[in-house]
Amino acid sequence: MAALGYRKIELAGLFDQDPARVRSMPDALNLQILGSHINWKRLRDDPDGLIEETRILGAEYMILAWLPVEERQTLAQWEAWIEIINDVAARAHQRGIRFAYHNHEFEFEPIDGVEPYGLLIAGVDRRYVSFELDLYWLTLAGRSPEPYFQAYPGGFPLIHAKDMHLQTTAMVDAGDGRIDFPAVLRQSELAGITHLVAEHDVSDQPFRTLRRSLAYFQSLHSQSDPTQRRK
Repeated sequence: MAALGYRKIELAGLFDQDPARVRSMPDALNLQILGSHINWKRLRDDPDGLIEETRILGAEYMILAWLPVEERQTLAQWEAWIEIINDVAARAHQRGIRFAYHNHEFEFEPIDGVEPYGLLIAGVDRRYVSFELDLYWLTLAGRSPEPYFQAYPGGFPLIHAKDMHLQTTAMVDAGDGRIDFPAVLRQSELAGITHLVAEHDVSDQPFRTLRRSLAYFQSLHSQSDPTQRRK
């Protein structure tokens, strides 16, 4: 990844590896760990251990990326998770770590007429909690990002950038599908977007995806920056 031109990476679990050893590998390649996806059980039961692990990794963000079905059946459960998120995010802030919530599609399925994602936006402590918006899952849920950017200005520093096939719901590399990335990036100031994170959950050629995603992001940057177009 470093050889391809990436400068930051995001982790989706440590796979039982020592966090100091994990950090040593990207450090040696001048790669920064932007964020680390955290386990929901440890968030609930061992938050201080998670915060320390994130600190050892040198990650800027600790990111909650999944809640199992049994933990998100009722609005009361969501409200309890919001309390946990706010508490841990405030403690992480004291250690110089930012907290972000990553969506799938289930956050947009109403419970008793209430959308959990809207409940999250309304309930999280905006001093400490940000969002990592996954555009693929948002699109699968039949939503667009603009209303959420308006509801939580500056709250979306991280964007998971994979695309959806033009005719199906299959995942494809960024730029190959129906998601209007230029339209999203035009709202960067409102949304607070600082990072596009290349991702493809089921790519059969991950390094091809990484190369093509980076090239696409660079082309978008050149289109939006007149100084880059002259180079």
